[in-house]
Amino acid sequence: GDCKDHAVLFSALLRAKGIASELVLINLGNSYTLPEVPAFGQLNHAITWLPEFRLYADTTVGVAPFGSLPFQEYGKPVVHIAGQGIGRRRTPLVKADDATIAVRTVAVLGPDGRLSGTTTTSATGPFSILLRQIGAGAESVGRARAAQNMLARVGSGTASIEMSPPFELGPDYAITVHFDLAPRPNVVSGAGFAMPGGMRVTVVTGDFLMGPLFSRSL
Repeated sequence: GDCKDHAVLFSALLRAKGIASELVLINLGNSYTLPEVPAFGQLNHAITWLPEFRLYADTTVGVAPFGSLPFQEYGKPVVHIAGQGIGRRRTPLVKADDATIAVRTVAVLGPDGRLSGTTTTSATGPFSILLRQIGAGAESVGRARAAQNMLARVGSGTASIEMSPPFELGPDYAITVHFDLAPRPNVVSGAGFAMPGGMRVTVVTGDFLMGPLFSRSL
């Protein structure tokens, strides 16, 4: 179903367990204000408020850990349309410590220019949602094929993906890529060298604002 179906069903399941909830309308786009004159379609998404936990939840995001929302739902005006708290409110701002992402690459460069090693991307909060979505995509096509698709972007060799099931919703999540790339003589001959970036599964965080800042070639 759509977001309304999700929110209503989630509220029914919560009520069966004695947990109160309220349906909430929010804009899922880039709008962070509401017009003075109500406009149909401005509030185009439905989520859930759990007053007992003081938390908003979006069950349409199947890989969101409890207490986390997608980035585009933080700091937004919302309208509670059911329950005791009917009225306008605002979702909280995302806290820096609640959204972290780290990339660690350990690699060995051989005398023939062969690069082998591992890249581990780990994340918490909203970043972990993005990483879990990537993991779910890899599971849908198969880890071997997903690894080959990643490898095709950087060259030839071998690669494999190691990760936990993305639908096991712990507070953090990690994906590790093992790689062994074909020799690149120009890297060791002095003809050209770029700092090895490893096998990233996400773009560099700053690229969202400014575009690529350096070469991703291995």
